[in-house]
Amino acid sequence: MNLLLTIKKSAKIISAFLLFFFATLPALQAENFAIKFSGASQNIDLGSNAPVLGKNFSIVLWVKPQNASSWHMAIGNHSGGMNARAPWITIQAETNVEFGFGTGTDRIVKKTDNILNAGQWNHMAMTYNGTKLTLYVNGEEKSSISTTATPAQTALRYIGGCCDEYFSGTIDEVSIWNSTLTATNIQNLMYTHPTENASGLLHYFNFENNTIDQVSKKTATNNGGTFELNEEMTPMSLVQIYPFQMGINSAAPGETNAFLAAANIRTINRIQPISLNSLNIKITGIANISSINKIKLWSSGSSSVFFNRTLIAEFSTISDEMLLNVNHELVQGDNYLWITADIDANSSTDQTLDIDINSATFSNSEALVPANKSPEGYTRIVTNSKKAIRFNGTSNSYADFGTRAVAAPNNFTLEFDIYPASTSTRFQGVIGNDPGSANTRALSVYVTNTTALEIGFGTNAWNPSTTPSLLRLNRWNHVAVSFDGIDLKVYIDGVLKFTDSRYAGKTPVSTPIRYIGKTTDTFEGMLDEIRIWNVARTAEEIEQNRKNTLAGTESGLIGYWNFDGATNPVPDLSANDNHATVYGATFESNGFEAASANPSINTLEVGSIRYAAPEVNVTASTPGRLEWKVISADRQINLYSFLHREYYITQGQTDIPHAGVPFTFSAPALPNGSYKIYAVLYTENAQTALFSSTAFTVTEGIQEWDTHLINSVNREKPHATMVSFDNVNQLRTLSREASPWVQSLNGNWKFKWVERPDLAPEGFEATDYDISSWNTIPVPGNWERNGYGYPIYVNARYPFPANPPYAPKNYNPVGAYKHTFNVDASWVADRNVIINFGSINSAAYLWINGKYVGYSEDTKTPAEWDITEYLVAGENELALKVYRWSSGSYLECQDFWRMSGIQRDVYLHAVPRTHIRDFFVKGGLDSNYQNGILTVDVEIEDKRENALAAQYEVEMTLLDTLGNIVTTQNKAISYNPENINTVSFEAQIANPAKWTAETPNLYQLALTLKDNAGKTLQVVGSKTGFRSIEIKNAQVLVNGQPVLFKGFDRVEVDEHDGQVVNRETMLKDILLMKQNNVNAVRTAHYPNDPYWYELCDKYGLYMVDEANIESHGMGYGDASLAKVPSWEAAHIYRLRNMVERDKNHPAIIFWSMGNEAGDGVNFAAGYNWIHNRDNTRPVQYERAIEGANTDIMCPMYPSPGEVENYGKNTNKTKPYIMCEYNHAMGNSMGQLIDYWNIIEKYPNLQGGFIWDWVDQGLAETDSQNNKYWGWGGDYEPSGVSHDGNFLMNGVLNPDRTGKPSLMEVKKVYQNIKFFGANLLNGTFLIKNEFFFTNLNKFDIHWKIKAGETVVKSGIIQSPDIAARSSKQFAIDYSDITAVPGSEYFIYFSAVTRQSENMVPAGHEIAFSQIKLPVYEDVASTPLSGMSSFTVSNTSAAVTITGEKFKVVLSKVSMNMSSYEFNGKNYISIGAIPEFWRAPTDNDFGNNMQNRCAVWKNTALTKSNKSTQVEQISEKELRVTFTYTLTNVSSTYRTIYTIFGNGEVMVDNSFEYGGTNLPYLPRFGMRFELSQELENVKYFGEGPFENYWDRKEASMVDVYQNTVTGMFENYTSATENGNRTDTRWLALTADNGEGLLFSGMNTFDFSVLHNSIADLTQSYRGQIHKNQIVARPGVYLNIDYKQTGVGGIDSWGAWPMDKYILKAGNYAYKFKISPVEGNADYQRISVRKYDRNTALPATLPAMEVYAHPNPVKDMLHITLPETGAEKFNVKMIGTDGSLKYHETLNGSNNSIDMSSMGKGIYLLYIEATGFQTKVIKVSKN
Repeated sequence: MNLLLTIKKSAKIISAFLLFFFATLPALQAENFAIKFSGASQNIDLGSNAPVLGKNFSIVLWVKPQNASSWHMAIGNHSGGMNARAPWITIQAETNVEFGFGTGTDRIVKKTDNILNAGQWNHMAMTYNGTKLTLYVNGEEKSSISTTATPAQTALRYIGGCCDEYFSGTIDEVSIWNSTLTATNIQNLMYTHPTENASGLLHYFNFENNTIDQVSKKTATNNGGTFELNEEMTPMSLVQIYPFQMGINSAAPGETNAFLAAANIRTINRIQPISLNSLNIKITGIANISSINKIKLWSSGSSSVFFNRTLIAEFSTISDEMLLNVNHELVQGDNYLWITADIDANSSTDQTLDIDINSATFSNSEALVPANKSPEGYTRIVTNSKKAIRFNGTSNSYADFGTRAVAAPNNFTLEFDIYPASTSTRFQGVIGNDPGSANTRALSVYVTNTTALEIGFGTNAWNPSTTPSLLRLNRWNHVAVSFDGIDLKVYIDGVLKFTDSRYAGKTPVSTPIRYIGKTTDTFEGMLDEIRIWNVARTAEEIEQNRKNTLAGTESGLIGYWNFDGATNPVPDLSANDNHATVYGATFESNGFEAASANPSINTLEVGSIRYAAPEVNVTASTPGRLEWKVISADRQINLYSFLHREYYITQGQTDIPHAGVPFTFSAPALPNGSYKIYAVLYTENAQTALFSSTAFTVTEGIQEWDTHLINSVNREKPHATMVSFDNVNQLRTLSREASPWVQSLNGNWKFKWVERPDLAPEGFEATDYDISSWNTIPVPGNWERNGYGYPIYVNARYPFPANPPYAPKNYNPVGAYKHTFNVDASWVADRNVIINFGSINSAAYLWINGKYVGYSEDTKTPAEWDITEYLVAGENELALKVYRWSSGSYLECQDFWRMSGIQRDVYLHAVPRTHIRDFFVKGGLDSNYQNGILTVDVEIEDKRENALAAQYEVEMTLLDTLGNIVTTQNKAISYNPENINTVSFEAQIANPAKWTAETPNLYQLALTLKDNAGKTLQVVGSKTGFRSIEIKNAQVLVNGQPVLFKGFDRVEVDEHDGQVVNRETMLKDILLMKQNNVNAVRTAHYPNDPYWYELCDKYGLYMVDEANIESHGMGYGDASLAKVPSWEAAHIYRLRNMVERDKNHPAIIFWSMGNEAGDGVNFAAGYNWIHNRDNTRPVQYERAIEGANTDIMCPMYPSPGEVENYGKNTNKTKPYIMCEYNHAMGNSMGQLIDYWNIIEKYPNLQGGFIWDWVDQGLAETDSQNNKYWGWGGDYEPSGVSHDGNFLMNGVLNPDRTGKPSLMEVKKVYQNIKFFGANLLNGTFLIKNEFFFTNLNKFDIHWKIKAGETVVKSGIIQSPDIAARSSKQFAIDYSDITAVPGSEYFIYFSAVTRQSENMVPAGHEIAFSQIKLPVYEDVASTPLSGMSSFTVSNTSAAVTITGEKFKVVLSKVSMNMSSYEFNGKNYISIGAIPEFWRAPTDNDFGNNMQNRCAVWKNTALTKSNKSTQVEQISEKELRVTFTYTLTNVSSTYRTIYTIFGNGEVMVDNSFEYGGTNLPYLPRFGMRFELSQELENVKYFGEGPFENYWDRKEASMVDVYQNTVTGMFENYTSATENGNRTDTRWLALTADNGEGLLFSGMNTFDFSVLHNSIADLTQSYRGQIHKNQIVARPGVYLNIDYKQTGVGGIDSWGAWPMDKYILKAGNYAYKFKISPVEGNADYQRISVRKYDRNTALPATLPAMEVYAHPNPVKDMLHITLPETGAEKFNVKMIGTDGSLKYHETLNGSNNSIDMSSMGKGIYLLYIEATGFQTKVIKVSKN
C-alpha cells in the first residue's frame, strides 16, 4: 500500500496488543471490501442498535476522503441539534479534521488542518478518557482537547454522515468501544481487526459486502453506499529480492562499515507484516576472508539511502558462505538492506571483495531466490579510501576551524560537494560564521526549503541571495559560489544556475569563515571537497577540476579539505594549515565509482492504477535521472518529439537510485484514455535511447480541468508572435491580413451554454450532432456580455469556494462551440495548419471533424494546436468545450471582472512542412551605448515524424524604416530530425538609431527560409530596436540613462464588450498615454493582446510584461501556491508562455512574474528560468519585496514617507519602482506631486505605475434610457460575493473620457519644467527632464496675464536645450504698469512642432505658471458714496433694506435666510456652517464616513445662541451670531457686516473646544441659491476640478462655465466639483445680474445642482451616476478648505498629514457683492473701504518696516498695530519659492538671516484680518 503511512512495529508492541485483546488473531480475508459514499444523502444507519457513549469511549476507522470542499461527516449524529451531537469526526478538503461531541448545552470541538493525506487511506481514532479527547491519525496523536464534560445522550447512529453533512469517499474497518484505547492499541488496529468478543468492543463493521455489525450480528441500514475492493487491507505478501551494488567502492585497511553489497526486498500490502529470517550470502573476490573482521547487516527501511541505515545484526564468525540469521520485520513496499564489513587493519591492498546474495527466508515460510545474485560492482581495498564528513543536524555536530579560519577575500570562490539529507524546510547552515550580528556575518551558505540555497555576507546589513531549488536531495551535488565584486554566481555540477548583483560594489566583512556543518543553524547531510579561493573562478576553471582531488598547491587556493584521511583534526591541504576540529560528526565512504559506462533502461512497466494515477516500475543499468512523459497511446513519437514537442499529458522526472533494482514512482492522476509512458535516463555524461512502456488504460480518470498537474495537451510549444509571408514587402506590414497564409475564424459561432459540467452536451463534437436548436455567439466575445451567465467582480477572493486544485462542480458554466470553415486543398497537402486562439477563459478542449485534438489552460496566452492531421480539403468543423473555471483559475485570481469565453482573435496559420518555428532577436548596445549588437537565434522545425535530413538556408536581413538593408547574412543548416535545429546570427551595427520610449526607433528583421535549391519557403520576422537595459548602482539604466518610469497599470476592458478589446480602443489608449506624458505601462496582471505590444514598440512605451499568475485568494502564508512544489510546473508554464511569445518586443524592459501570489519555491524556480532564457532584461516580482526573486524593489502603495525612507538609504541595492501606487479610485489622485518631488530627489527612486488606467465599469442603460456603468453587485445573484465598485480605479471613465486626475498626471509627469531664476530681472529657467530628447522639437509659448487680460506674449522657438540640461531665458516685463489690485502671472506652454508618435503638431506637452512680483495697491473707497439703509431688528430676524437690496439674517437659524437684489431673491438659505463632504471612495476606504461622522450634522446642533447687532453708521451694520456647536463642544461665530451698497462681509471663526475629535472633512459655508444663477465665472485654480492635494495641473486664471458644467461626471456619487485658491466667483443670471463672492486671501468653492446630501452614500458604490438627478436649485459651498482627497490607497490610508484639516481653530472671511450687467468683478473683489471693517485686497496695503536693509544677520521688523496676537512671516526668493516661514508674536520682532544665502528676498506678513505690502530685502 504505497499511498499509506507505514508504521514499524516491534515484537513488544505486538505482545502488548495480544495481551490486551485476545489470544488469537483471525486472518484477514484474501479479498477485502470497503464502503463508498458519494457525499449526497448516503450513509449507514445503525438505527436502534446505535450506542450512546459515555465518558470513556474510542471510535476507530479507516477513511479515504474524496474531493469535498465543504465539511462532511465520517461518523456521528447531529439530528438533534449542534449542542446535542453525538461524538463525531468530520473532514474538509481531504486534509482538515473537526472532532468533538455535544454536551446538551454546548459543544466540545477542535479543528485541525492538514493532518490527513489527501486522496489516500488514513487511519483515524478518537478516544476520550473523561479528561482528554484525543485524535489519532495513522497511529500518531495529532490533536487533543482537555475537558471533563459528559457527552450528550444522543445515539452514535450514522456512518457516512447525516443531515447536511454527508461523507464523500470510502470508509472501512469501523469499530466503536466503551473503553479508552491506548496509542499502542490504536497502532495495532492499523494491521488487523478485532474479534467480536474483544473487551470493550461495542460495534465492529468490516463491510465485507455487507453492513453486519460483527458484534451484535445485526445489519445496519445501507442508504446508498456501494462496496468496492480494498486491496490495501489484504495481508502482506512478498514480491522479490533484488541484490545490487553501488558501483566500485574503495575501503582502506582498518576501516569499519565498508560497504560490500545491498538488496531490496519488495512487498505488497501492510496487514500481518512478514519478517526476514535469514540471508544466505557468499563472499567472493580475490581478497582472503581473513581481511574481514566482522560482517554487519543494516536496514534503512523504505529509504534507498545507504547513510540512513540502522544496524540489525553483526556477525564475527566469517566464512565463504554465511547464513545471516535475523528477525527483521518488513514494511510495505521497499525494504533496503545493506551489508558492510569491518576490514582488518593488516589487509593487503589492491584486493577486491564482493558478495553474492543467494537467497532469503521469511517468517511466512517462503524463500526468495534473486534473479541476479551478483550484480556488477565490488569493493576494492586501497591504501587511502575516499571519505566525506557527515553531520547529523544537531547543535553538537560540526567542525571548527578555530582562530586560523580565513575570511572571504574581496573576490572569492567557495566550492564544496554536498549531500543534503533532510526533508526539512528550515535553514541549515552549511558553512560560515555568525558572530552574533547578521551585519557582520561571515560568508555563509545555508540550505533552505530542502534543496535551495541562501548565500550572503554581512555588509552593514544581512541581505542574502536565495536561489530556487537547485540541489538534489540524497544525492551528491557540486556547488561553486563565486563573487567578482559585482555578480555573485552559483554553479551546480559545473553549470551556472543563479546570478545576483545585490552585492555589487560591496566588500565581504573580515569575520572568519569558522564553521562547517553549522552557522546559526545546523546541517544534516554530508560534505566533501571544500575549497576556498581568493579569485572568482570561471565556469571553465570550475568544470576542469570539480571531479578531481586537488594537490593543494593550486594558485589562489587558500583553504582545502577533502576528509579522505578520516582524521580529527581534518587537515587543511592548502598552504594555510587551517585545520578543522570535528565535533559529533562521522566520516563516511565517498568512493563509489560507476560500474557501468553505458546507461540503459531495462524495464518500464505500469503496475496498478490507483485513483487514475499509474504506478510505474522502472529498472536501469545505472543510477541516473529519469525524465518521463505520459503520451496518448495512439501517438507514435521519436526522441525529438519526446524532447521538444508538447504532446504529453503530464511529465516529470525522478532519480533512479540504484542499478538493477526496480524503482517505483507514481505519475499524476490521468483522464480517461489509453496511454504510454516514454522515458529517457540521464547520467552525468550520457543518456539512454527513448524507451516506452506498453499501453495502459485509465477508466475512472480525472478531468484535465480539475488538476494542476495537466496544463495543456498537444498544445504547440510557445513561440514568438509571428505569421508567415511570401516576401519581405508583405512582412514589413506585420499585418496578419497581409499574409496569404492566415485565415480568420472570427465571426458568429453556434453556441450552447449550461450551468455546470454534468449538464454539458455529450458527444457534441461529433460531426453529425444536431445543433439546429443552438444559438450563436460572436467570437471573440464574453459569454456574460452576450446573455449567458453573469459577470462576477471580486478583488482578492476566488469567485468560488477555494479547494485547490479542484474546480467547482455545482456552478461552473460550460460553453460548447461549433463552427465550420473551409481549408484550401493546397494547405492540407503541402503545409501544416495551426489554429490559434488568442485567449480562452479558462480551459478548453478542441476537436476537429469529431477527432480530439487537445486541451489548454492559461487564459491570456495563445492556445495553439497543429490540426493538420485532422483536416480535409474543403469544409471542416471545429468543436470547442470551454469551462468557466478550472484548476488554472487558482492562478487567475486577479482584481478584475471574472468573465468567460473566447476573448481574442481566432485564426488559422499555414506553415511549410519545414519552417521557422521560433526566433529570438536581441538588439543590444556596446558598453559605450553607441554601436548596436544584433543577435538572432532561429529554430527550424519539420513537424513530420519521418522528417529527413536535408539542407536549408536561412537569410537574416535587417532593414531600416525606409526599407533599406542595414545588414544581411546567409547561413546554411543541415536539418537533423533528432535534434533541435538552430542557427545563430550576430552583427555589429554602427551607431544605429536607438529605441527608447522617447525615441521609438524601429528596424525590421526579416528571416527567410530557403530550400537547397534556393526556393523561398517562408518569410517571418518582427520589428526590433537597439537598446540596453541593465541595473547598476541600484538604478535601472536604459541606454545608460537612469530613466524615470511615469507609468500606469492597464487592465484590458471595454465598456461594452467586457474583456474583448478591439484595436481602435487600444489605439485610443496609446494616444491618450502619449499625449498625457505617460511613458510606461504594466500589463496588469497578465499578458495583453499582441497588438498592444506592437503599439508600444511603435509609439514608445516602456513595458512591464506580467505573467498570468495571481493566487491572491490563497493568501501569502503557508497555503500560498507559491510555496507548494507540486504547483511549480503550472507557474513555469505561464511564465514560459509569456516570455516566449513576447521576447522580441523592444518595448519590454522588465518581466514580471505575476501579482499578489505570495512568494516561495515556485517563484524562485520561475526567476531562475526567466534569467536563463533571457539575460537581457531584469525580472521583477512584488511579493518578493527585497528578496532574491526580484531584481527590482517594486512595492504596492507605499506612502510618500516610505518612498523617501528607501531613497535615503544608500545601502539599498535594488532600484525602487512602484508597481502600483496612488490608487486612482473615483475622486482621488491627491499627493501625486509629493511622490514625484521625492522620486526626483533620490537616484534609486525611479517612478512607478499608477493603479490604474481606466475604470472597469460595464455600460448599461436604465428604464429611462440613461447610461450608467455597472460594477460588482449589479449582475451577481443574491448570495454571490462581490466587491462592489472597487474595480472603478481609473483616471479614465469606462468610455475613455478623462477625469480631472488625468490632467494632474499629465502635469506631474511632464518632462519640461519652468522656474523663475530671478523674477525681479525677468530671468526664467527652462529645464529639460527628458533623457533622450532635445527641446528643439518644441516651441515654448508664453503670455503674461492680469486676470483676463493678456499683457504680453511671445514664443521661444525651438529652444536648443539638450536632454537632462537647462537654460535661462530673459523675458522683459519691466514696462508693465500694474493695475491696482491685479495679480500678474506668466504662463508657459510647450507644444510640439511636428506630429510624432501619436502626438499631433501643436499639442501642449508641458505647461506651468509663475506669479510675478508685480503689484500696485488699491486705493480705499470712501463709504460716503454709499446709500443708507434701514434696519428692522425683531426677535426673529434682522432685516436690512437698502436702495436695491434686502438682506434677512435669521436669529432662529443663525444664518442668512434671504438676499434680494433688484427684487429677486438670490439666496434662499445662506451661510450655514458646513463641515461635511460627500465621502469619496478613499474616504470610505479609511472609514471617514463613520470616523468623522460627528461633523456631518454639526451645524444642526446649535445652542447657547446669541445675536449682537451694531449700527456702525447709517451705511454700515454689523450683526454677530455666536453659538455653541453642541456635538463638538466648540464655539462658532459669524460676523455679517452689511454696507449701503448691498455688500455683505461674512467673517467666520471656529473656536475648537472638543477633545480628540477626528479631522474636519471641510470647513466652510453652504448656500442654496436661485436657479437663475446658472452662469459661473471665477478667478482661481482651474479650469477643471481641483483639491488641496490635487492642484498641480490647475492654473490660476479666469474661467467661465455653467453650474451644470461644474459637475464632474464621476461614475458614482462622491464629493464633486471643488475649485481651490479662488479670488472671486461670480454667479449670474443670463442678464448678467447676480452675486459675486470674493475672499480675503483665497477660498475653495463648489457650485452644483446637487446638495451634499444628494452625493452622500451609505457605502461606496451605492449610487450610480444615473441615479444622481440634478435639482433646479443651485448649491454653493464657499470654503476655507477641504481635507485632501488622498489616494495613497483606497482601503485605509488617510490623506497626507499636511493636507488634513485637523480639529482646531479656524477662521476665514469673504464678501458677497451684488452685480449687474457688465460688472468689473476684479475691481469689485479687491475694493476696500476707509474703515477697518473693509475687506483687504489680495495683497492689501498695510505697511511693514524692516531694518537694516541691506542686512547681514539680524533683520528687525516693525509690525502694524492691529491687535493680532500672531503673525506669519514669509520670505520668497526671486524664483518664487518659499525661503523662510516663521510665526512671530508682538509688535517688534527680529529674525536671523545669517544662514541665508546672498540675494534678494521678498518679505510679507499675514495675520488674521490683514496682509502687509511686499517689501524687498537685500541680503549681503
